[in-house]
Amino acid sequence: MTIQNRAIVSVATVITAVAVALGSIIMGFILSDVIDIHVALRVAFAVISFLTLLMVTYMVFRNFVKGKVEEIEYVSTIRASVIEQSTTEITRQEIMDRARAMNDTNITVCEKQNDPRCPYTLKWQKKTFIMMYGTDKGVILIARISDEYASQLGNFHNVTRAKFPRGDNWYVIPVDSTFTTKESVYKIIDTACDFVKAKISAAQNKAA
Repeated sequence: MTIQNRAIVSVATVITAVAVALGSIIMGFILSDVIDIHVALRVAFAVISFLTLLMVTYMVFRNFVKGKVEEIEYVSTIRASVIEQSTTEITRQEIMDRARAMNDTNITVCEKQNDPRCPYTLKWQKKTFIMMYGTDKGVILIARISDEYASQLGNFHNVTRAKFPRGDNWYVIPVDSTFTTKESVYKIIDTACDFVKAKISAAQNKAA
């Protein structure tokens, strides 16, 4: 049994024990005519409601913490991979400069401090289509692209489905030795941008 499952069993056991103890106390009061049965039922209902809320709150908090732990572990894996990848001569800054040169007012270039733990991001109308981790030793793209395009890229490059960000169509693409030109990297940037544009356009048309 995993640590998480043991924690769930422990919490459930404690809540059950408390419920049984309170039930026994209330039944004792009823049998000794200390409190009215209607009052006892209201008290019991309140106690059960509180314990249920406590259990639900615990489950929500547990899932939130689990998601954060998975995210941290995944990003740490990406950071480690950056150092290991041999790359074509390209940096995150060059990719950001290329995005600015597209002269699209809907594109937002978000640069964090020069730290591999902080991704650079490209957004179109506030929707992220590229995240980048890296240092001078390498760049790893997390691109939002169609499954079909990802499959095509997979014939030539190392492409895997991303665990983070959550959601469909996110793929991890290390800019490694399989890339021979910067243009092939820029092609991915352009395609990811077009994919998000199409998604936004389809959503707007559906809402109209």
